[in-house]
Amino acid sequence: MSLLTKEQADRIPDLYAQEEAEDPKVYLHIKCFNSFWLITELDKETEIAFGYCQIIEGCGELGYVSFEEIEALPYPIEILEVDKTLSEIKKELELWSF
Repeated sequence: MSLLTKEQADRIPDLYAQEEAEDPKVYLHIKCFNSFWLITELDKETEIAFGYCQIIEGCGELGYVSFEEIEALPYPIEILEVDKTLSEIKKELELWSF
C-alpha cells in the first residue's frame, strides 16, 4: 500500500462492510488541491476505496476511487486520520446533504 501506511490501511474496514450503515464512519480525509475524499471502506488488495468524493466544489458524491489515481495527481496530497461519521464531517465542511 503505497499511499497509506499499513497501520492506516488496517484501520479501514473492507469494501461493503458499512453498506447497510445509515451514517458510515469515515477513517481518512484525503486532500489534494481543491478536491477531497472521505474514505469509509477499502479493498486492501486492489487499493480501491469507497467514500464521499468532492472534485468540484459543491458537487460531491459517494463512489469508488483508486488510490493509484490519487497518487498520480500532480499536486501535494495530505492524508488526515479521522474517526467521525460522514454526516459529522460533511457538517464541519458545510457541504450539501446527500
